[in-house]
Amino acid sequence: MSVYDPRFRTREGVGVGSTIGELRRAYDVRLNREEGHSVVVPALSMTFEINGTRFADSVRVTSVWVWSDPNEVRARRCPRAGR
Repeated sequence: MSVYDPRFRTREGVGVGSTIGELRRAYDVRLNREEGHSVVVPALSMTFEINGTRFADSVRVTSVWVWSDPNEVRARRCPRAGR
C-alpha cells in the first residue's frame, strides 16, 4: 500500500513531508538505491520514498510504502495451507 497523505504518521510522528534526518533520528534505516531512491525501515515494514538521488538529512519523504511479511499474509489468507 502506498500512502501520499501527510496525515499518515508513525508513532514517532514520521511520514510524508518528514525529512531523512528525522527518519535517521527515529529509526535504524537502510538507504536504498534500487528502483529509485528510498529509505527503508525494516522494523516498521515501511519504505519512505524520496525525490531525487541525494540522501541529505534535509531531503523530504514524498510517499510511504507499507509492506507486509509474506508469511503473515499467507497465514491470514491461506490458514489451512500450513497444516
